[in-house]
Amino acid sequence: HGTATAIELGSGLQMPKHRDVLVNLAIQTPHYYQEFNRIIEFVIQDDQILRATRTHYKLYRQQGLKLQRHVL
Repeated sequence: HGTATAIELGSGLQMPKHRDVLVNLAIQTPHYYQEFNRIIEFVIQDDQILRATRTHYKLYRQQGLKLQRHVL
């Protein structure tokens, strides 16, 4: 009951139809990331992933995005 919330899965260069939350599981930051209201990235203690997510963090900070860190 109530309003259904759609989840759209995708990969590659194609821009999703929605613009609410981007869950980025890729090593690269999608070129369209600024189109979204929120971006979620999981930081895993793997050297390659740590380097990539640190680069993403710096990019987001340079772009003036409001960053929040959640330790799970």
